[in-house]
Amino acid sequence: LEKECEKIFNEVCYFNQEEIFADIKKLKTQQPAIQRRLVRLMYQKLKGDIYGLEYIHVEDVLSLLDKPTSSKIDLPFEIEALKSYNNLIMRKVKEKEVKTFWAKLNIPGITKICGIGQFKTAVLAIDEVKKLNIGKYTKFFDYDKIQGDVIVRNRQAGDIFSPLNLGGSKKLKEFFIDEKIPREIRDSIPLLAIDNEIVWVVGYRMSDKFKVDENTKKVLVIEYTKG
Repeated sequence: LEKECEKIFNEVCYFNQEEIFADIKKLKTQQPAIQRRLVRLMYQKLKGDIYGLEYIHVEDVLSLLDKPTSSKIDLPFEIEALKSYNNLIMRKVKEKEVKTFWAKLNIPGITKICGIGQFKTAVLAIDEVKKLNIGKYTKFFDYDKIQGDVIVRNRQAGDIFSPLNLGGSKKLKEFFIDEKIPREIRDSIPLLAIDNEIVWVVGYRMSDKFKVDENTKKVLVIEYTKG
């Protein structure tokens, strides 16, 4: 079966530097099981092994066949798949120059970061807070759980995140992949962090570790405005 799949691969796919092109019309003529094997083979030839590619990733790649051109998904280990007219393309992602930003969050007060936006913070007693959910750009945190300086920055290697109500911690990179956040914008998303512990992925989720609960006495309110 492996030899047969390799033969079909050579009929359906071709290389162009660090990209693999698969003819969508030819790919669609294959049985689903063969299609999945071909996707795995594309990934393996690019990366050198199959590690990191799970069943859901394969299905996501195959879903591109019926989507509009330019549709794209991110795969583990800096590989992406996209549809370009009659081709399914899998390729390594080229590194881009990252514009880093870093600022200590003023609590209470206002923190402005050029090109990123403004953060306004206040510390309130729990009985002053009437409702906890007023939009994705305003969040409430248990102030007493905040130990250390809160830094506004973009992502760094080793970042850990415990998304609210999802249970457990994961690498920030895994969160981005799970949420299907486009790779191109990940470096520009503002993060609130204490060391490598992410407090809030701004515009997405806050951390479960700093949420307001029945024992909360003081609430840190953070409001973000794009700039």
